[in-house]
Order: sequence, then C-alpha cells, then structure tokens
Amino acid sequence: MAIRADLELESISKVFPGSAVQEPVEVLRGVSCLIKEGSFISIVGPSGCGKTTLLRIIAGLVKPSGGRVLLGGRDFLSEKDVSIGFVFQEYALFPWRTTLGNITMGL
Repeated sequence: MAIRADLELESISKVFPGSAVQEPVEVLRGVSCLIKEGSFISIVGPSGCGKTTLLRIIAGLVKPSGGRVLLGGRDFLSEKDVSIGFVFQEYALFPWRTTLGNITMGL
C-alpha cells in the first residue's frame, strides 16, 4: 500500500514587516486547504493578492508568519532534506549561455 502525499495548508498567514514610513502588510490570513495527490489545481486572483507568496511558502522559499504546510501528514518544511520543484512565472535564463551553462550557473 502506497503512502499518499496529499498537500495540506493549515491556517497559513504572511505579514511582511513595515518600515519607518510604511505599515506592515498582511498578504495572507488563514489560508487552509487540502490538495489530494494527483490533483490539478489553479490559484486564481487579482495581481497582488498573495498567489506567488503562497506558492513560495509551499516551496519553502518564504517562511509563513503562521500556520503549517503538511505533505503526507508531515511538516516537511521543518526538515532539512526538502526537495520541491518550483517553476517561476517569468523565465530567468541568460541568453548568452548554453542550456548547460544556464543549468550550472547556480552551482
């Protein structure tokens, strides 16, 4: 019997701190959902509503202000061996490099 790798978001919130001249910005509040393994979903909303921030939290690139991200029932973002893929909305290739050169650039 295979272990299911459902993705669960529990009360995810994100507040970006303010500065001396700007108030803190609450981007996400209480986002909860269960995404069954093998599902295809879309996150839809107007520009600036927190879609990319939510994806960055799921991928472990941004720490949530509150809540948990569970994969297969485990809080995998707190583990050291997280392996998640993330495709950015805009391409970020160097046109003067080859495919291999772009891949090895980060190394």
